Amino acid sequence: MILELSDISKRYGKKEALRNVNARLETGIYGLLGPNGAGKSTLMNIVTGLLKQNSGTVSYEGRDIESLGKDYRKILGYLPQDPGLYPFYTGRQLLSYFAKLKDIKSPESRINELLELVHLSDDADRKVGEYSGGMKKRIGIATALLNKPSLLVMDEPTAGLDPKERIRFRSIISKIKYESIIIISTHIVSDVEHIADNIILMDEGEIIISDKCTNLLDSIKDKVWYAETENSRVLEYTEKYKIVNAVNTDISHTGLKIISDEKPVDNAKPVYPELEDVYMYYFGSDD
Repeated sequence: MILELSDISKRYGKKEALRNVNARLETGIYGLLGPNGAGKSTLMNIVTGLLKQNSGTVSYEGRDIESLGKDYRKILGYLPQDPGLYPFYTGRQLLSYFAKLKDIKSPESRINELLELVHLSDDADRKVGEYSGGMKKRIGIATALLNKPSLLVMDEPTAGLDPKERIRFRSIISKIKYESIIIISTHIVSDVEHIADNIILMDEGEIIISDKCTNLLDSIKDKVWYAETENSRVLEYTEKYKIVNAVNTDISHTGLKIISDEKPVDNAKPVYPELEDVYMYYFGSDD
């Protein structure tokens, strides 16, 4: 399976939301990361066919997705950030409704399988309007998976999920990564670090880097440091360096994780980076 983006550009009036975006995606999980306004949602809406680009093409298996029409929608699963679920349907009725829209024949066994997968079997006959935020997110995930999609696009899929549910989500997605192209846009960087094969970093409408997660981590392994300082100097450090996190080590000292091309202070020691450090390296501010 291959999804190819060729010279994708999108404008809203004078604002250029996407600029000559090129990417080739194959089977596996892609984490799509970037600050607000980077163009992530616009790109996902174009990939799903909800939005038309001003120039460029999106092709799946060598064919323009516009020419594929219904055939493309049959292989597509999409979870928007706010799926807008019908509150007066029960969870089961909602899945049945979307199964009809997706033209899935005899969907009962698939619906039961997904309800079990997202741990909603016991609440399947409750109205969606009575669901908690996490339950609504889980029924949305089930909806996106109904047709066993070859291309799965998910916008902030773990927002509103508690830690146990986020772990369960990662487990679900990991099980289908060998059968689908999966694009996950999220601000919870740790969620894609554990499961993504590749990371795409976007900023100001462009892809600034796209590579395997392991390669990105290796690329900044000499730029991440740990140092302890007196509490009174923490503000000074945060104004001078990119600080990923700060943790009190005792009543008067704080341990800082610092992003810096050079050793920031004498007592700093190098530490192996995490994906959050990569994000801070490219998008963190020194100001």
